[in-house]
Amino acid sequence: MAPQAIANPSIVTFAPPDGISSADFVEQCRVWGYQIAGQSGYLAERRLVQIAVMGAVTASDVEPLLDRLAQ
Repeated sequence: MAPQAIANPSIVTFAPPDGISSADFVEQCRVWGYQIAGQSGYLAERRLVQIAVMGAVTASDVEPLLDRLAQ
């Protein structure tokens, strides 16, 4: 999404939307076609999930997920 010179490949950790467990959110993302992490004890206990934004990821790859999260 960013030029190579300023790209910052990373793993982003965030809380799922209110009212949904991390496990249920991970499953919902899987149904939408996205693989995110959240099943580990460390993440589940803290109600957190993670998504990797590294490699050949483009804005068009993540925009549908962001649109769903904004609803």
